[in-house]
Amino acid sequence: MKLSFHKYVTMESYMDEWMVRQLTGTMPWVTLDESHLERAKLVLQTKILFGIMSEMDETLRQLKDHFGLEERIPGCVHNLLHDKPDNENAHPGLQGRRGGKTWNVLAEKEKWDMSLYHYALRLLVKQRVWYPPKANVPAAPQAAVQAAAK
Repeated sequence: MKLSFHKYVTMESYMDEWMVRQLTGTMPWVTLDESHLERAKLVLQTKILFGIMSEMDETLRQLKDHFGLEERIPGCVHNLLHDKPDNENAHPGLQGRRGGKTWNVLAEKEKWDMSLYHYALRLLVKQRVWYPPKANVPAAPQAAVQAAAK
């Protein structure tokens, strides 16, 4: 059965707000509210060293610092992330783009997860204070700095 993305996200069985539900232990049939988001933020801030896929350089730098990891082959991580990435997949753009039918459905269904994501971007900048960079590391992740400014 071939299913469009729009059809998938509008199905009754689609599980919305996956991250907030995971962090708060909330079942799929429970309607989420602001209190769930606040609990998820608290868990993220106090119990998890996390990373963000779009900020993978900063994420890996912090993880290496936290766990005391060092590259055996200098430049290996950079090579895998930038020069020869093997984890890239082409995805078609969202039909209708921002403001389109699918976008609007997702904006409503994932509002708490999106709020948590924007909070996480700001928190990534704070994590940087806990794991300060050594010399020759850029000032801060670009998306995180932009989010923190909002």
